[in-house]
Amino acid sequence: MSARSIYTATLFLFILVNGASQNVRFVIKKEKLSAAKFITDIAPGLWDNMILPEKDRSELDYLKKATYAETFIYSSNYNTLVNYISVEIVAICSSKKVNAFALNDKLTEAQRNILSKADVGTDIIIKVKFKHKGRARYMANNEIIEGYLPVNVVPYTEAEFLNGTKQVEDYLSEKIFKIKDPNRKQPPIIKFTISEEGKVINAKITQTSNSPKTDKILLEATTNMPKWKPAKNSKGVTVKQEFCIQLGGG
Repeated sequence: MSARSIYTATLFLFILVNGASQNVRFVIKKEKLSAAKFITDIAPGLWDNMILPEKDRSELDYLKKATYAETFIYSSNYNTLVNYISVEIVAICSSKKVNAFALNDKLTEAQRNILSKADVGTDIIIKVKFKHKGRARYMANNEIIEGYLPVNVVPYTEAEFLNGTKQVEDYLSEKIFKIKDPNRKQPPIIKFTISEEGKVINAKITQTSNSPKTDKILLEATTNMPKWKPAKNSKGVTVKQEFCIQLGGG
């Protein structure tokens, strides 16, 4: 990939009408992927943030607290709590979806090879199938649980809006709060690119709010955003970076 290639990264910012907002993405820099040896090297907070069925998340959190209660220090090592069934790594390499499996949290050579080739701007999906170790002692039905976590591959230095992501939220929140539109039926999604010069280009609505009024204001607000600091690769060369923003609220 050339230094001037388009780098993309997906950013989901859920901006609520009550004014609260949260950045819910998990990212890893492209340059760090080749050094990953375990799944927690891709996402150190994997187990605490893994998407699980509600009852399984509650039980896992309870077991973690119960196991480490005596030391009052919560460990990120869940290997004492779970038995791995399989670990699948799914990624996009050269625009093609590829995957590879392991039997535990240590990445196989095939998985590491996939990670090293993952396209910038795409999500690496970590899928884990496991059983609770503790459950086997007191429950006959120790079923297999499956959880997953998407981790976005980003440039060495991401594009930055003014003083950071919070400023993007504040900027768009101000625009959204002005919209009182009963015709808005679903949260709109807008995608745009920050050029090598830090300008917003190629803005488009990828999911309509079902209200032309809302979509128009959102598109104009995005297009007219102040200049960003552009993204850079590991050599310090400015590159393009794509963002996807979903605005939620009623």
